[in-house]
Amino acid sequence: MRRTRRWTSPAIGAAVAGLALVACTGSGGSNPSTSPSITPPLPSGIPSGLPTGFPSGLPTASGLGVFHSGTARLQVTGDIQQTVEFDKIGGTTIWQPPDGGMAVTFINGRGDAFGIGGKAFTGTQKTATLLVASMAIGKAIFTSVSGECDVTVSKATSTELQGSIGCDNISQNSKTIDVTGTFEASA
Repeated sequence: MRRTRRWTSPAIGAAVAGLALVACTGSGGSNPSTSPSITPPLPSGIPSGLPTGFPSGLPTASGLGVFHSGTARLQVTGDIQQTVEFDKIGGTTIWQPPDGGMAVTFINGRGDAFGIGGKAFTGTQKTATLLVASMAIGKAIFTSVSGECDVTVSKATSTELQGSIGCDNISQNSKTIDVTGTFEASA
């Protein structure tokens, strides 16, 4: 009887979502040790009321896609020889127009997972620090951040995302694989 690792899909989903967040917000931030301090006293006569006339409601991201269904298929060769089918979306999967972020995770009932995350784009790009591809196949987890994979996003709207992936020589521990596959997600 095969035991399913329930931590794999959430872990890949969290990693992909975290990379999308970094891609959307950049790597900047303030450093508490260099933040200025207020040493002079505050002036008197500061208005006590709050300004009025500001817009209300939450901002919305133009073109944001939140996908609830999707499939992917990976053909894995090398030290692992397997065709892996993914029949559902794992967690929240989002897409924003280029210069936004994306976090796309696919899962299956066996505990396998496949995810792409980082800065959103259309066309073809190699994996890098801001574009990560991860695959959990059986007990092996592979992550590409060094150009081993070409990710193609062929269709990207607020209701549909389609693309493909091709990877050469992704190594993890003592295993090396090549991967080709397709993916699609919809609202």
